Amino acid sequence: MKRKTFVIAGGGTGGHVYPGLALAESLVQSHPDADIHFVGAEGGLEEKIVPQAGYPIHLLKVGRLHSSVGLWRRLKALLMLPYSFFQSLYLYFKLRPQWVLGVGGFASGPFVFTAAFCGGRTAILEPNAFPGMANRWLARWVKYCFVVFQDAGHHFPADKVIPVGLPVRMKKQPSVLSYDGSTPFKVLIFGGSQGARGINRVVGDWVEGLGEQKSFYEIYHQTGRRDYQQWVERYGKKHEDFLTYTDYIDDMPARLAWADLVVCRSGVGSVAEVAMSSRPALFIPLPTSADNHQVKNAQVLEQLNAALMIEEKDLTAKVLGDAIENLRSHPEMLSEMMERLKVIDYSNAQSEILKHLMGNEK
Repeated sequence: MKRKTFVIAGGGTGGHVYPGLALAESLVQSHPDADIHFVGAEGGLEEKIVPQAGYPIHLLKVGRLHSSVGLWRRLKALLMLPYSFFQSLYLYFKLRPQWVLGVGGFASGPFVFTAAFCGGRTAILEPNAFPGMANRWLARWVKYCFVVFQDAGHHFPADKVIPVGLPVRMKKQPSVLSYDGSTPFKVLIFGGSQGARGINRVVGDWVEGLGEQKSFYEIYHQTGRRDYQQWVERYGKKHEDFLTYTDYIDDMPARLAWADLVVCRSGVGSVAEVAMSSRPALFIPLPTSADNHQVKNAQVLEQLNAALMIEEKDLTAKVLGDAIENLRSHPEMLSEMMERLKVIDYSNAQSEILKHLMGNEK
């Protein structure tokens, strides 16, 4: 009997790649005889991460058409499009997948469209509160539009929208606040594997200006690998009585469980991790994110009173320090934020997506 083949297409950022991997993991568990392939873009994050997870990946020559990149890059991407469609056509008939799911990012466009054009079973997953260009364009061609945030559904045909949440490899954690003001306030700060220079710079100034207030805090700062050495030179061992810094966090669920407050970007992966870990968060959106989607992601939790947001243009060491100190001094605010996070649970996202993609088969 021929094994069934399934394709997950897209990538570019962790917010697209990791949900695809979480879904693939669930598919392996429910259908161990399945062949799962990924389709991505040359030079994308998926090029390294997907093979490390043990899945084959097929790379298209495709670039970004969004206005967030320069005119020359967009023109180059436009000239490559015909070739990427020919690549997709060849790959589609080579793999003949039972279904194709686009997880967003510019790599998803050509392959998902080709699969839909050829009559294949297709769907998209939109992880952000505001859909990316590829998914907005693909929505008219696919059968299902899975969304994480309700706001995203307003940009797709209503009869195709299915709210599912974000596929994650975390279990929903209880909303239990351990901080009561009698112990140091544990603050986790991170900006992704590459770090976030805009956040790091301000955090460094805040840490160095704490003075006598340092006794109130225990800080864990993930600087990112790109600039780690400069933080070794800047921090050294000067603040080791209250500060730990590292280039990368290997076990994020455990580190989130440790924290009383999380300070981070608001990419969809970080927002999901905060929600699933039930941790109060202060989001600092990436100002250059496409369609300003990180601000929109953060606003979803902010409007629930489940998180706070400071835009980077307003971020200074004083603004950051005042916001953190206000939360440290008012544990009841932290408890309220955690209580609001109870309504966000993505535990069933994978099963809901697979139920539709597999045609409700058990």
